[in-house]
Amino acid sequence: MLFDLQIAEYRSSTNTQSTAICLPGIDHQTFSNINELKNHVITRSNSYTFILLLDLNDQNSHVDLEDLRIQRHILAIFICINPRSNLIFHGDNVYPVVKELMAYKIKSSVVQFFEDGYNKLLALNQVAPAFMFKEKAKFFKQQRFINGKINACHVLIIPLNTNDENLFDFQERLIHLCYDLCGDYEPRICTIYDYLSSNTSSNFYENPYADILCNYVKNLSPIRVYLIGNETFIPNSVSKYFFENESNDDTADEYGTKPTFIENEPISEFIRQNLANILNSTRSLTNEIIQRLNEIANDIRFPAALERANVTIQGREMVADIQLQQQAIARSESPIEFSASFHLITQAQYGTMECNDNVSDGDINNAIQSESRRFLS
Repeated sequence: MLFDLQIAEYRSSTNTQSTAICLPGIDHQTFSNINELKNHVITRSNSYTFILLLDLNDQNSHVDLEDLRIQRHILAIFICINPRSNLIFHGDNVYPVVKELMAYKIKSSVVQFFEDGYNKLLALNQVAPAFMFKEKAKFFKQQRFINGKINACHVLIIPLNTNDENLFDFQERLIHLCYDLCGDYEPRICTIYDYLSSNTSSNFYENPYADILCNYVKNLSPIRVYLIGNETFIPNSVSKYFFENESNDDTADEYGTKPTFIENEPISEFIRQNLANILNSTRSLTNEIIQRLNEIANDIRFPAALERANVTIQGREMVADIQLQQQAIARSESPIEFSASFHLITQAQYGTMECNDNVSDGDINNAIQSESRRFLS
């Protein structure tokens, strides 16, 4: 017998921020008491398969964790940890995860649940319900990278010719590096999928809002890192669009004023020699250097760029949101439909600004700097 899937989340009293995941049709229950969550899981073990999301912040929680780990029909237990945490958790189905990767990990488990269900039902010759599970797995694969996130970030990772496994491995490594460099604040390290869907069946170049969305995300993320991998093509048209719309200023040499190219897994010599053809881009790659993470770690300009991004983060969120809303409202389509389509627009809470459809990136950057100074004054 296959069970319904439910996400059960324990959120401690000190954590008031819900986990940003977009899972239409999946029941998501939240508990503020760990004993209530345990009772919920135990009493419904004959009806549900569970994915648990736990906010455990002390060593005494290992008893609660062990009680949950041995319960039937728990597919996975994800524990949100700080990269600096030294807590150790044991169990084959227990996964400590930094919060930036939480939504992706949960959605991947949801996909696994429906793919396993499809195979089991097909083996029982239950073709119709098996097909339903297959369609749900396909749907949630498309949903894996949509967080519905509005927050500005310090660093944005944009994958070029690489796969998702390499991307999220690199994101986790970069998160740990940035935490080590930022002792007095918490950096946000996002991927392009935190802002825009990775629907490979559609061409982002044909999206009438492509330029608006690209500028919106770029203003939320001043440090943009392009990840080079070993694929022979770029699977995501969003990534290629961003790459081709970066500045061609060869004189810029600071993080935040020009894109950074980096490898995580060692790229082959074939890729290195043929990168321009593989990326098939109108941009010149003659003077581009592909760095490694340890080179960034030892570059004194990188923590300085993180500090600049941190100073302007609130101002960038405000200005970028207002710019996006004004351009959406100026179009004939409903701004509400625009919002629902891309999970990006929030209601402006800072008053109105004069709308100017001809503003340049420099004008927006000046506005961001001005607003940031106002916030800090």
